[in-house]
Amino acid sequence: MTLLTGITEPRSLDEAIGQRAHQVMFLKRITAREMAPVLGVSASVVGRKLRGQVAWSAGDVVAAARHLNVGGGFLLGETDDPRPVGPDGDHVEYTPWDSNPEPSDSEDAQVRAVVDLDAERERRRGNRATDTAVPA
Repeated sequence: MTLLTGITEPRSLDEAIGQRAHQVMFLKRITAREMAPVLGVSASVVGRKLRGQVAWSAGDVVAAARHLNVGGGFLLGETDDPRPVGPDGDHVEYTPWDSNPEPSDSEDAQVRAVVDLDAERERRRGNRATDTAVPA
């Protein structure tokens, strides 16, 4: 079932991770070519991972989460809050070695957009259940 333009219900964990990673990459304008060295693969393999055709290792999830500055639990679908959480439970921000330490002005908007996409998916999933129900 298509929930949002081009997004379908994931059939596997690899597909679910790929969908969430792709959403964040889209919002942050990160290409598969830019993700390739992060994951240690070619851009075409990144594309196949995003489509769920190639498995994600634990190391891939960690590397992607750090590069995208989201929590690994978000990529795994354990939470709808994309902000990374540190060992003490507080939200943290991963800072790449070569990055500017200044926070992005649009970071909060990006977080809200990802959460809104997931909320829309859940809303549509709920509408589908009520649309197929037989009236009493």
